[in-house]
Amino acid sequence: MNNVYPIHPNTAQKIPPSNSNEHSYQLLKDVIPLLLKYQQPAKPINYALWYAYLEQNDSELVTQMQTLLAKQKGKLSDMQVQEFHERFFKPENQQAKEFIQQTMLTVLAEANLKANAQKQTTQQFTRLLTRTQDKLKAAKSDPDKLVDYVDSLLVGSGKMVNSTQKYCEALTAAQQQIIDLQAKVAELESHALKDSLTGLYNRRYFNSDIQTYEQNNDYCLMMVDVDNFKQFNDTYGHVMGDKALARVGQVLAKQVGVRCYRYGGEEFAILCPDTSAEKAHKLAEHIRDLVSKIRMKRSDATISGVLTVSIGIKYVGHRPEPTESVIMLADKKLYEAKREGRNRVVI
Repeated sequence: MNNVYPIHPNTAQKIPPSNSNEHSYQLLKDVIPLLLKYQQPAKPINYALWYAYLEQNDSELVTQMQTLLAKQKGKLSDMQVQEFHERFFKPENQQAKEFIQQTMLTVLAEANLKANAQKQTTQQFTRLLTRTQDKLKAAKSDPDKLVDYVDSLLVGSGKMVNSTQKYCEALTAAQQQIIDLQAKVAELESHALKDSLTGLYNRRYFNSDIQTYEQNNDYCLMMVDVDNFKQFNDTYGHVMGDKALARVGQVLAKQVGVRCYRYGGEEFAILCPDTSAEKAHKLAEHIRDLVSKIRMKRSDATISGVLTVSIGIKYVGHRPEPTESVIMLADKKLYEAKREGRNRVVI
């Protein structure tokens, strides 16, 4: 394999397979130089991809990344990273979530072991107290023995205090770890619902949301597609393409009273509850107008393209309709907008 983009950043050789913690930690450390070298943002989704690339457990993933890196001179767009995840990984963030949950279990297990050890120390000290109490009663008339027993008690008390202090510190640290991990799980839960490029809700969340409309009426579904996006990508590159999608996402995110999703690629979906056909059409025209005013600029400050979108709308009136049918009909209206010349709304 051509090693222009080495598997291991230090040796340019494949790391021997290993299940040891040391091996995993080394891989984690080696990901960072690669992210810096290839100018990849230090996001969990990028970290996971490059970790898998270094690990080399999936030869197809490695081969495809090598090919793409060579073709694009070490550049991977957010969309391409997302596509690798969708093809080769579990659902987004699921692996990280499972790792954190497993870590929480480990922390709890370690805390339990420390609690058991502290329990044994406490039991030993209790037995020492009992023995010393009996000896003190029997040695009331012997000062020398009393001193020995008190010394023994002081030594035991010192050990108990030290053990208790260490246990409290370990327990406090474990509690903080659990709090931190719970916060990370909550963050991952939130990220699992969002598209990493645009910040909008993702397709998985759309599929869940749309099901709640199965018995609803008086709402609209809009399907929005960026016009001629493949041509835009081919002309200006994937980096500019990603920026364009992000800009469209920003426009959608600012709309009030609706929920917007990245449906896939350059296509977006908008659910509009309690919205008439007339109101939805007005909103769609507003969105179309805002997107048409976006101007993408490259580093040389020249305008690199004008973005437009086509929008199809399906209005659900007095009678609820199956959500699959609603999606299909909204898509149909979108294709009509494309056929009629793009940069338009069809309802």
